[in-house]
Amino acid sequence: MNVFQTIPYHYLRQNAFNMRWAEVPEGVIPLTAADSDIPFSSDISSAIIEASQQQLFPYAAPQGSLEFRTAMSTHFQKVKNCSIHPDEVLATNSAAGAIQDWCNQFLSKGDEVLIPDPVDFLLGYCAEKAGATVVRVPAQKQWDSALWSSYITSKTKAVLLCHPHNPLGFYYTESDLRDINEFILNNQLLVLSDEVWSDVIFSGKFTSMRQYVPSAWVVYGLSKGFGLAGLRIGALVAPNAATLQELMENQGYIKTVQGASSLSQIAASAAMNSKSARAEFLKTVHRSMQLAIVRLNKEQSFFKVNNPDSTFVLWLSHPEQLESQWLTERIEKEAKVKLVPGLEQWFGPGAKGHIRISCATTPEVMNEAISRIINWTKQNS
Repeated sequence: MNVFQTIPYHYLRQNAFNMRWAEVPEGVIPLTAADSDIPFSSDISSAIIEASQQQLFPYAAPQGSLEFRTAMSTHFQKVKNCSIHPDEVLATNSAAGAIQDWCNQFLSKGDEVLIPDPVDFLLGYCAEKAGATVVRVPAQKQWDSALWSSYITSKTKAVLLCHPHNPLGFYYTESDLRDINEFILNNQLLVLSDEVWSDVIFSGKFTSMRQYVPSAWVVYGLSKGFGLAGLRIGALVAPNAATLQELMENQGYIKTVQGASSLSQIAASAAMNSKSARAEFLKTVHRSMQLAIVRLNKEQSFFKVNNPDSTFVLWLSHPEQLESQWLTERIEKEAKVKLVPGLEQWFGPGAKGHIRISCATTPEVMNEAISRIINWTKQNS
């Protein structure tokens, strides 16, 4: 069987960018950006089709539609063990846009922010773009207040966290969240929790940081758990409605400089209100992840696999004497699989000696990619 028949291959070859199918040579399998090859639920497409039949797409409300914000509130209550009010929710043009809006609102030149190392580049990038200085703290699965306290200076203003963590795949327990709240209060810091991966949980129970850290701002998006990356729909959850209105005024939402697509909000609302959309997506992704983990652990020893509790990315360590960029370039050229190298520009200096694999594809494509990688390791060990 041609494994590419299990995905909309020709469509992806024309439309999937950001280091994916449209940007790699023919025959190369891209396990790169955390985007999906798996068609999303018909509940979502039906909502988009129904909305388009009006043949009108007026401006949405500056804060986002009430339907979207209510769907967010319900979704957080059901899935993230957290109560938020629709008035505390702002619809944004992507989760990345929400991070940048927050950084622009609260950070400026001379401020220092603490972020984990390694971590996805967006936290540091957005903070630096706002003028702040990024200070990296070694990432640990269990919160360590003493460790984070040792990095605080008189200039430290905020902590930016990734919960669940990309690329390590852990998330904080309720006990950790209580400790984080105490740490934030004791040091009078702002805190932003990037929870874009919070729909992709495979082990245990996820709780949003807002439940135990009342002052936390939360970033959310539907690119991961529902496969809606190209719709660029995200959200920012504020500690209270008044503070959110200040951010909206300062960042241009009231003047329509910023805002989220009405169609994307319709799709997102349908996704969060669906009884099966998330479960269907996660079922396929989990099969692909488990296939990759089992085979990589059993059939080769070149890479060491970190078994995540969340996210659909795998973080693999490789022999220390090899350079990640060189290694991924060889695998792409010789094994026809494109991977993400653990470069400082993507994850910070703590990523050295690692690569990342995205598993958001069909089990058939994943199996083919893993076979290619394993065969390559056997030829080069």
